[in-house]
Amino acid sequence: TGTLAKETGSTTTYYIDGDEKRPIATGDAFDANNFNWSYLVTAASLSGYTDGASITGAETGLTTVSGTSSDESAGGNVTVALAASTPSATTIISDTVQTGQGLVPMVTVNFTAPASGDVTVTNLKYKRTGISADADVLDLYLYDGMTRLYQGGSLSSNYATFNSSVGLFTVPAGTTKAVTLKIDLNQNTSAGKTMGFELTEVTTKNDATVDGSLPLTGNLMTTASVTDMGYVNTTHGNVPTSAQTVNPGEEDFEIYKLGIQANDQDLQLEYLKLTLLGSIDVDDIENIEMTVSGTTLAAGTINSDRELIFDLTGNPYLIEKGQNKILSFRGDVAKGSTRNFRFSVEYSSDMVVKDKNYGVYVIPIGNGTADSTWSALKSSPSTHVYTINEGSLAISLDTSSPTENVAASATNIKLGTWKFEATGEDVKVKTLKVVSDTTGGAGLDNGKVMVNGEQVGSTTNLTEDIPISFSFGSSFIVPAGESVLVDVYADIKNTSGTNITSGTVRVSLDAASGNAQGQASLTSIDAPSSTNNGTVLTVSASTLTLTAYSAYGDQNMVIPAVGAKVASFIVQAGAYEGVTIDTINIDNATSGVMQNMKLMTESTQLGSTKATLTSTTETDNVFTVNLPLAANESKVIDVYADIKAGIDANSIDLDAGAVGTTAVTGSTVYHNNSSFGGDADVSTQTMTLTTGTITSAADGAKPDADIIIAGTSKVLMHAVKYTATNEAFTVTKMKIDQYGASASDSVGRVILEYKNKAGATVEKYTYLNSTSTADFTGLDVYVPKDGSATVKMYIDVPTISAGADSGDLPKLLYIYDQGFSATGESSNTVETDDSGAAHLSGNAMIVRKTKPTVTLVSLPSTVLTDGTKVISKFTITADAAGPVYFKELNWTYATTSGVDITDSTIYLYRSGQSTALNSADSLSGDASPSIEVALTTEEEIAAGSSQTYELKGTITGSQANRSFSTNLKESASAATAGTSTTYANLAVYETGGLLWSDGADTDRASDYADCHYVKSLPTDSQTMTQ
Repeated sequence: TGTLAKETGSTTTYYIDGDEKRPIATGDAFDANNFNWSYLVTAASLSGYTDGASITGAETGLTTVSGTSSDESAGGNVTVALAASTPSATTIISDTVQTGQGLVPMVTVNFTAPASGDVTVTNLKYKRTGISADADVLDLYLYDGMTRLYQGGSLSSNYATFNSSVGLFTVPAGTTKAVTLKIDLNQNTSAGKTMGFELTEVTTKNDATVDGSLPLTGNLMTTASVTDMGYVNTTHGNVPTSAQTVNPGEEDFEIYKLGIQANDQDLQLEYLKLTLLGSIDVDDIENIEMTVSGTTLAAGTINSDRELIFDLTGNPYLIEKGQNKILSFRGDVAKGSTRNFRFSVEYSSDMVVKDKNYGVYVIPIGNGTADSTWSALKSSPSTHVYTINEGSLAISLDTSSPTENVAASATNIKLGTWKFEATGEDVKVKTLKVVSDTTGGAGLDNGKVMVNGEQVGSTTNLTEDIPISFSFGSSFIVPAGESVLVDVYADIKNTSGTNITSGTVRVSLDAASGNAQGQASLTSIDAPSSTNNGTVLTVSASTLTLTAYSAYGDQNMVIPAVGAKVASFIVQAGAYEGVTIDTINIDNATSGVMQNMKLMTESTQLGSTKATLTSTTETDNVFTVNLPLAANESKVIDVYADIKAGIDANSIDLDAGAVGTTAVTGSTVYHNNSSFGGDADVSTQTMTLTTGTITSAADGAKPDADIIIAGTSKVLMHAVKYTATNEAFTVTKMKIDQYGASASDSVGRVILEYKNKAGATVEKYTYLNSTSTADFTGLDVYVPKDGSATVKMYIDVPTISAGADSGDLPKLLYIYDQGFSATGESSNTVETDDSGAAHLSGNAMIVRKTKPTVTLVSLPSTVLTDGTKVISKFTITADAAGPVYFKELNWTYATTSGVDITDSTIYLYRSGQSTALNSADSLSGDASPSIEVALTTEEEIAAGSSQTYELKGTITGSQANRSFSTNLKESASAATAGTSTTYANLAVYETGGLLWSDGADTDRASDYADCHYVKSLPTDSQTMTQ
């Protein structure tokens, strides 16, 4: 059988048979010989094969190809094929003196195991090809990627053999392993030689059938010889230089040292593997780092094969030519008492170093010699090792040990916590002595020892001032490098079982001798070597505290009210013992004022609702509850009730009290240690009884008067702000008038916009009725208690063709005392008058078909000189709704003494044009000098467009420190008219500087006579100075 193969980048498929490659001429020839594309192998080069005859049709004997399954069952068969990643033909390098290229990849073969089971390969045989000698190869390796599978195959008479009875490698079932043969090229290998390898034999552990056409041939490499190839000398590998000891627990200890010197070229270290030798376990040394001059290059962990690997391929460490870098390996000696260790670089291939210039790996040279031999870098003799000293046990009072008071008569109370830390080896604690010290001098009941939360040893009484021994057998062992917490518990009772209700208690660990033992060294340890005292703790009685809840202050509360929160207070158990509250008492709550009272903590009701309360303020309303509180726990209790209508009371001032049972001793406890038992005597909040009100006022969002364009939707006309006092309200109805029926045809929809209780924006609309009124019902305007809410009022303006009239003055009027309804949230009272002082009027808007906007433009020159000057420049823009027409413009002007302008020279021009738009002007020189320009023909500015104009005149009398300025004319009311909110004042303002028309009336002359309103003309002066 043969192999199907093609070269990378080529479309020609070959049938490889021995040393010959035969091209397959056509697809028909491929199919005729039952070839299968799935077995095609791609190689970088097939130049090592001789050319054979082309296959043009079916040939007898060509029935199986590389990679096809054998007729045997799938059991243990292994399929072999040349891998697509097999190395391409290239040049490999040898130095004439020092070293050769290392780890040269020669051929890569895919080994595929069947799905039915793993395959273990025990023997591989390769034939050396090309023109070279066995002596040219220094060492051979098998690699799977970066993992070395085997080192030291023998090479003799052109054949390299790898043999291991336990297996060179195993291919897991259903997978493929790509195995690469690598070599170290010997130093002083002459140039021009060729070398390749082909796999000739495969043997498996179970003598499985090998499917595939052998040999599988790699490409030929060509040798080159250089005199300056980089090479490595190593130093300092003999570590330690004598037998030494190290204490367990020592951190940042130097466990190995290695010097690497770069010669002839810059070199980079990409991989280093140390082997752990000695008797310690792989986890006895932790937090290992490889450093150079204090800088960490990489961190590593010793694996189960006792290997410490530093993979730097992603970030190689550069060693420049001539430098000798000392690598220091440091770690924490966590444990391993009495055991020893040292490290070694066992093989040259454990150190992967690349020549930066030639881009090839080099063979490290050991111990500074100038040849290509290698000796493991480790201490010599073998007795030069680090031995870890015996372990120790440190005992200290832990920061978590109790310091607060303890509850009187309590049981199973933690009285002390100690931290036990073992270093170097596991330590067994066989016994501990505990001693008690109490004010009463009668010891403590039921003492016990807990290790990490689990009891060890038996429970026994702690006799006063006498060390009590607790025995643990083998149940208390502190692991090396770790710590455990030891707790001592007892009841707050003396050894006779009598409750301790006051005074102090303390437990301590008494000094002992030889009561602990190192598990590796068997050394006796004192645990502790001197008495280690716990903290003196004060015995405290249980308490129950009740206070008014400060986050809920005095309230104004409307009547009647349903489910009103009439009080809120906090109950809290003492710090050292829990309490179950049995009853809560409320007084100053009578049946004449309230009913249906209940207690709540968050969403949980306590006890039952009291429909009828006591008849007098002196008698408590007693609620039976079952409210457990852990030590120091607190809860907020809220009191709810219905407040009746028509009551005489002006306020509600409830008092509260509580009675409970302590969790440990079962004693009765009263709130605040009250001498009156649980009677309600703690004041809570004052509820002032009142009524809710809602008022209205104009909101700041109410717009000023302005021009509104016919055909515009949702024009803001008015804004009303409601304010609620003492309770929230929901406004459900309101009435809005169009002020002045003559403008009603310019009003379409009337729209309200507001927020409901959920905070969502709501929009409602209706239309004016025959009396020009918009009646709104079904509203849900939410006004929060002691807060406000704004209702914005809009209209849709019809188009002129649909009925709106240019010049109409729509204005909305809010009616405060008609058609209004609001419901109080607490009292459920319906208000039909919002308590406003008057109806609220919006500002009148003026309906126009379009409108102009006037803006100033910078003067061409602001330098005052004699001659014809542009004294005003401006732009008029027509709204997109329609064209704007204008007939006249007016200015005021101001000069300094001596400057004048000639009346007959004042003309208005379109910017950039030379034809004047007026034939004459009217110049007034009175106390308020003005310029009036009446156009010969009205100007039209198309919808949505702009036109810029220039006013020119002849200036005389200019000189230094003189000026001339103009302003588009405004009337005497200009200071207020620009922001006026009444049309009466705006009408005065309209008589100012611009006579214009919106074209709604074909007789535009009347528009000019009426002086259509412009919201604001520019007020800035345009000035020339010298």
